Amino acid sequence: MPIEQTIPLLESLLDKWKLVIGNDFEGYKNHVYRMLDFCFYLHEPSDEERQKLIIAACFHDLGLWSNKTVDYLPPSIALTKDYLQLHDLSQWSAEIELIIDMHHKMTEYKNTAYPLVEVFRKADLADFSLGLINGGVSADYITVPI
Repeated sequence: MPIEQTIPLLESLLDKWKLVIGNDFEGYKNHVYRMLDFCFYLHEPSDEERQKLIIAACFHDLGLWSNKTVDYLPPSIALTKDYLQLHDLSQWSAEIELIIDMHHKMTEYKNTAYPLVEVFRKADLADFSLGLINGGVSADYITVPI
């Protein structure tokens, strides 16, 4: 599976937050890319699923900077809802809210109605743990430089 190094929607979404995120911007952007690559490794998404994962990845930690808080999931979700509403994608809101809200869950997310929640959770954990908890992503794939 090839590593994606340029995702136009990701670039467009995150670029708007560059000043707010400040010195952490490149690190966050790299985290988002790695997570998405791990998501795509774990699950071959349809075009719609891919767009949902990209949106969720871009917004999932933004509350750290937008609200300057470590309790950042609620503001990250609120920013996502605003974006979805503005772009006539509110029908995705419940699923993407779950993706963001459950991404720190340490145990499996078992609601099969929303399989992307578990894919995203595993991908974030694989990146956050530096591959110590790989969630099904091969060690070779995790160590590929991005």
